[in-house]
Amino acid sequence: MNRDPTFVPPEILIFFHIPKTGGTTVWGLLERCFAPQERFHIEAGGTECALWIRNTARIAEQSRSLREERRSAVRCMLGA
Repeated sequence: MNRDPTFVPPEILIFFHIPKTGGTTVWGLLERCFAPQERFHIEAGGTECALWIRNTARIAEQSRSLREERRSAVRCMLGA
């Protein structure tokens, strides 16, 4: 947690794990840095694209399906 009084956290952090890039380590760090109510796990589905491009409509649909109070608490979205 950043204790610098001038630090302004981002509105939301979005992280997608890409295999063989240290993503499991980063995922674990994010789970420790954000409280459970601040995290939202995205089911982005598989991709056959070499760039691991995800379906943004599917991600937006999942986000919109959250109750407003839950959505406003989310500060970190994690997807695989």
